[in-house]
Amino acid sequence: MQHMKLKLAAAITAALLSTTAMADSWTVTQTSTPGSATTMTQTGNTQGGAVQAMNAINSGSATVQGSQEAAMATFGLTLQQTGATDASTQAVNYVKSTALDSTATFVQKHTGAGNVTLTQDATGASGGNLQAVNTAKVETVDKLTQQVNAATDVGLSQDTGFANTQAVNNIDATTLTDATQEVKPVADFTLTQNGAGNQTQAGNNATATTTLTKVTQTVAPATDLKLKQDGTGSSTQAANRADGGTTSAVGQVSQTTTVGTTTATMDQDSAGVQTQALNMTVATKGVSDATNGVTQSVGTTTEGVTMKQGATSVVGAESVQAGNYLTSTDEVKKIAQTMGTASSAKVIDLQQTNAGATKTIQAGNLIGLTTASSKLTSASQTLNANGAATGELKLTQTGTAKVLQAGNAVVTDGSGIGGTLTQAVNATKLTMLQTGANGSFQAANYLGLKIQ
Repeated sequence: MQHMKLKLAAAITAALLSTTAMADSWTVTQTSTPGSATTMTQTGNTQGGAVQAMNAINSGSATVQGSQEAAMATFGLTLQQTGATDASTQAVNYVKSTALDSTATFVQKHTGAGNVTLTQDATGASGGNLQAVNTAKVETVDKLTQQVNAATDVGLSQDTGFANTQAVNNIDATTLTDATQEVKPVADFTLTQNGAGNQTQAGNNATATTTLTKVTQTVAPATDLKLKQDGTGSSTQAANRADGGTTSAVGQVSQTTTVGTTTATMDQDSAGVQTQALNMTVATKGVSDATNGVTQSVGTTTEGVTMKQGATSVVGAESVQAGNYLTSTDEVKKIAQTMGTASSAKVIDLQQTNAGATKTIQAGNLIGLTTASSKLTSASQTLNANGAATGELKLTQTGTAKVLQAGNAVVTDGSGIGGTLTQAVNATKLTMLQTGANGSFQAANYLGLKIQ
């Protein structure tokens, strides 16, 4: 009998140990409430995967649910990532785990009326740094919400570094099932990007290396929206950016950028191969959701958009500037792009001055199809500037060589590409000026080959 009791006790102990090992899960609530303006600085020879965070969950193989909040009241928040920093992360809210529990939405948020300022000037030789307000490095993201919605001004500055990522909200996942990212300052939102190349800067940035099923991204400042890109290498800058990886097709992506009470400005003056957009989706393996697909929208209810490519310096060959941009090498079952609110009385002004540059593209709505297996099953592009007497689309192309400027554009790299496409430009006034253009194209609507 004693032997049986010992065996039973051993079995129960083994079962408990096994259950403990398999039931590695946490329900976590983290809140930081500073009583004054806060500055976080990560500098010096910081490397080897160093992490600096206000709220941090580093759970390894665990499944996590709960929330993280930086409650800043009226105080400002500044993040500085500088010096010879390599492969390191700086964030306000940070979670790293195997999975986020699918039974409840995990929430990361900044609350408070102070300014939020991010400066990334890390000069480490290898780069690979990440700076964000909210970041999730999770293998499986089932339900996640990231928010920075109450700050007065939100400003991001990315300088001098190499292969770094800077974002307000950032997701690095293997499988992304459902996520919502929001940046809604009560005043200005500004992105400034310089650096040596391979940099990524975004308001909302979501990357899934294997599967991206659904993501919703919103940027909506109340006043100014400014993007400035002026670097020497190949970099990406966007208000909203989603990347579905190279393994499977993207499911449902909804991206919305809303212009505030002053004209939104986009400036691209970069020597490298640069990509700049308000809404950007990288769907390398196509779009599989035929019902919802990818929806990209730029709202201009209160003010319009001015886009300048090469105004002060030569832009690198094959650079791209667009309001809405999707790129794919495979079948896109559904994509709908809208630049400008319907019946908007605002001006959408595209200015392309690329003396010396070649093969660059500037467009309100842009779809890039890059291989013979690319196909558009259902695609629409709409540009609206048709409200009252002041709605206007202005296209100005000056001193260019073999570049493309268009209101709506679908650009292909080769033969064997086809599909179904609807393009519409609705403008109370349409003004087109092409001067000193050598082998360039200017059009309200364009479908065809990349200019060579």
